[in-house]
Amino acid sequence: MKRVIPFEVENQTSGLLLLLGEELKQTLVSISQASELQRQDGVEINAQARQAMKTIDNILLYQRLCSGQTELSLEPVHVGSTMQEVAHAMQSIMRAAGCRTELKIQHGLPPVDVDRHIFASALQSTWQAFVSLLPENSDVVCQAQRTTTGIRLSLRSTQARLESVTFAQTNQLSAQPINGLPGASTDILVARGLFSAMGSQLSKTVSRRASGFGATLTMSRQLQML
Repeated sequence: MKRVIPFEVENQTSGLLLLLGEELKQTLVSISQASELQRQDGVEINAQARQAMKTIDNILLYQRLCSGQTELSLEPVHVGSTMQEVAHAMQSIMRAAGCRTELKIQHGLPPVDVDRHIFASALQSTWQAFVSLLPENSDVVCQAQRTTTGIRLSLRSTQARLESVTFAQTNQLSAQPINGLPGASTDILVARGLFSAMGSQLSKTVSRRASGFGATLTMSRQLQML
């Protein structure tokens, strides 16, 4: 099943390009300084470079969706397998940040209707943004569980401090779509757009003492019709 998602986000896309430029400049400066001063090892430098490249890939994917150059191809996807795939891709970034990952996948989760590639990109964008907000030696829990409205996917940490972070309404263009982030917000903006393209909404999530970001995905209707 394929469909083209109409986007009316030209202004926001332009803003993303500006944010992207600033974020990549900061990353490249950090890599350059690390190489010159040899204060960081090759693993950390490589992790920063990989993160910058993934940010570029994801924002280009988002732009192709916005322009209609890429079609959204929905299919039944198991959330757990995608979580494991993204967790593996995030290993070097997590090590460089001094953080640890715990996956909590509820047993027997039904598939969700998403575009597999876009879903993985949205999750990794969210993860990269979240890790950048955490102090060193933090624990990140990536969890998937069934709810009455779908499959709830979340990234949380007891070390996260997101009290000041607020999101503008998804259907509104805003000069400040996300407030309260201490650094560049390219990754979280791209994640928000990619989840929105799949009919979901990225939001803050709180569970006990932990906070983070989450989105609810629709359980597969294709399998229900079989």
